[in-house]
Amino acid sequence: MCSSDQEIQFKAFVLEEIRNFFKMKKIPEVRYNQFSFAGSCESAPTTYWLEKDNQFLMLPQTRQIMAEEDLIRNGVDAVWLMQTSYRDEPKVGDGRHCNQFLLCELEQQKMSQKELVDFEEEMTKYMINKALTYFQAHPIVTKSNIARLRKTVDITFPRITYTDVIKMLQEHGVSVNWGEDFSSVEEQFICGLFEDIPIAVAVMDYPEKLKYFNMYEKRGPERGTEKSVVECCDLLLPFAGETFGSSRREVKGEYIRDRFYRGSMYKQLKERLISRNDVRTPEKAEQIIKEAFEPYFKLFDKEPHDRAGFGMGVGRLAQFLLGATRIVEI
Repeated sequence: MCSSDQEIQFKAFVLEEIRNFFKMKKIPEVRYNQFSFAGSCESAPTTYWLEKDNQFLMLPQTRQIMAEEDLIRNGVDAVWLMQTSYRDEPKVGDGRHCNQFLLCELEQQKMSQKELVDFEEEMTKYMINKALTYFQAHPIVTKSNIARLRKTVDITFPRITYTDVIKMLQEHGVSVNWGEDFSSVEEQFICGLFEDIPIAVAVMDYPEKLKYFNMYEKRGPERGTEKSVVECCDLLLPFAGETFGSSRREVKGEYIRDRFYRGSMYKQLKERLISRNDVRTPEKAEQIIKEAFEPYFKLFDKEPHDRAGFGMGVGRLAQFLLGATRIVEI
C-alpha cells in the first residue's frame, strides 16, 4: 500500500476529515467511557466480558444505546462519537475483521431512513473528495485508484432492498437464500452489479432476525413473522464491504421490549450468564438482563422518540479510499 510513515499520515488525515465533516454539520462530538452490559451488537458471543464476580460488564462494541439516551434525556438533536469497538472476532486475521477497531457512530432525532442514507452518501462523497485532494499532494495510490474514486463521487449510489438483491444474486447464479446474511465475497459481487466498475451500494430493509433488536420493524402483515424486515441500511463499499451499518430506531417501548425478548441477543446473553459460576440459574440471568435493559426500555414508555443512527468502521472507510486488499487497522 504505502510506507509506514505514509500510512500513519493517511490515518491522521482520515480522522481529521471525519471530525471536519461533523463540524460542518454542527453535530457535537461526545465520549462514553463506561463499561456497558448493553454494549453488544447483533452477536453477544463476540463480546469481551470482565471476569469479576457479580459484575456483569463487557467491553463495548457500540455506544449506540448511550448515545440514544443522551438524545432523549438531554434533548439534543444529534451526537456523534469515535471510539474503539472491542470484538472477540472469530474471523480476525482474514483481512476484513479485527479484534478492536475504531467505530464512528451517529445518533440523530427525527431522521427518516431516506435522510439517514442521504447522510451516509454525503459523508462518503465528502471523504472521497478530500482523499482526492490528499492524493494530489501525497501520491501514495495508483492512477487507476484515483480514477475509480473520481467516477464513484459522481454517481448516485444505488439503493436497493435486501429482497431485490437476493433476486439479483440468484439470477447471476449466486447460491444465497432470503434470510441469510451476505458474505464478504457476495458484498463485493453486489458492488459490481450496477456500473462498469464496483461502486458503493446501499442495501436496505434486511430481515428482522439478522439485525439489532431496536431497529424499526416495518408495520404490516409480516411484522413479527419470519418475513419481517426492518428499516435499515448497510452501505457496501468496494474493497471494504459493509462499512456503514444503520437504521431508523424503534419508537415505542412495547415494541422494543418485544423485539428484545424474542430475539437472538436476549437468548445469547442469557446462555452466557448461565454459564458463569456466579449466576448459573435461568432466573438469576433473567433478572440481571432485566436490570440492565429496563432503564433503556422505560425511555420510550411515555412517548415515542423518532430517531436514527449508524456505526461506521473507520478502517474500512480508509481501505475503500486507498483501494487496499486488507482492512486498515485504526
